[in-house]
Amino acid sequence: MFKLNNMKCCDGNPLLVITGFVISVLALILHCIGYETSYWLAWFGEYELHIGLWERCDHIKCVSMLDINIPIDFRDQPNKFTATQVLESLALAAYIAAAVCSTLHAFVVKQRSLYFLGAITNCVAGSLGLIGCIIFFTADIFDAHHLYFSCAFCTIAGIGEIIAGVFFFRAWKPDDLSFNEQLNLKRSYVSNRKHKSQIERFQCYTISIR
Repeated sequence: MFKLNNMKCCDGNPLLVITGFVISVLALILHCIGYETSYWLAWFGEYELHIGLWERCDHIKCVSMLDINIPIDFRDQPNKFTATQVLESLALAAYIAAAVCSTLHAFVVKQRSLYFLGAITNCVAGSLGLIGCIIFFTADIFDAHHLYFSCAFCTIAGIGEIIAGVFFFRAWKPDDLSFNEQLNLKRSYVSNRKHKSQIERFQCYTISIR
């Protein structure tokens, strides 16, 4: 059977590793765009208003949500929105770590036994990003009719990062055979060796009689 994790490319690396690396880097880029831009929610009309994780902008100017000089009622945020900020910040650090691991696995450290580290970092990064987005969806500030590209980018990045983790896990998996299949194969090998040994002894005995 043709197996994807046996395919090689880019100086002998498994195709799964290279694919995971590409997805991981693209996910990092998408997450950075969504994290930095202020278009998680947007209202367009006579007066434009758009909101990101760190600032709110109207048709006149943008104001940081961390600015101590603005009125406290404007800086006041629901707890779920604050949780989204924290989780997406942790996700950003995890995305960077995952991209570094993916790069090392693809071009520097090519030991199959270490691909598990790439699988873990990618899955953790994607999970943090997705959980942050899910919490944002349940926050009071959320309005599905005004969802915009920043939130969409972070959501897509989270899904992509988990997929990259799955690719690295498949590349790390020691063998495509199940444990029982491996055990049966070993038993068959031992049985064949014993049978071959018996035949050789019988042939030697026959020759000695002659």
